[in-house]
Amino acid sequence: GAGANIFFFANKTVFDPMKSKEDPRIPRYFTKGEGATDYIAVGTEEEATSETATISMNLYKKDAPEVLASYQEICFLIAEAYARGLGVSVNMSTANSYYSDGIEAAMKFYGVPQADIDTYKLNNLVDLTKAVSPIIEIREQQWIDFMERPLDAFTLWRRSGVDGSE
Repeated sequence: GAGANIFFFANKTVFDPMKSKEDPRIPRYFTKGEGATDYIAVGTEEEATSETATISMNLYKKDAPEVLASYQEICFLIAEAYARGLGVSVNMSTANSYYSDGIEAAMKFYGVPQADIDTYKLNNLVDLTKAVSPIIEIREQQWIDFMERPLDAFTLWRRSGVDGSE
């Protein structure tokens, strides 16, 4: 059955960056809390209430794929390689192309309709060729994509910078 997930709540570290860019994956990642008119996430200093959004049971359905490495994950890693010049010359245009492909693949993976993906890319997709911190933009999308793969998210966090800049 659909059920309700009362054990895992929407966390601000994933939810806030999604909300700031009107990410269409929000209703696929989270379920609104009881009686809430919008999604409410919590951080480490806040108590969850019945109105706090929970992790969507859609992510835990019985036929949900078990992912070892996804196409979007590979796109984000290639984007990072080009943005940082890891084994290749820095090429922000190529990095941007892989970044965009990764976001589109991540949204398709969670069943976001193509029209919503196109709207997101038109209105909210960061252009890495103009971004102040393109590596951070890539890693933010990696982090969002790894929300339901906590070990991979932890590995990304550990390799992403010095203490305090992750």
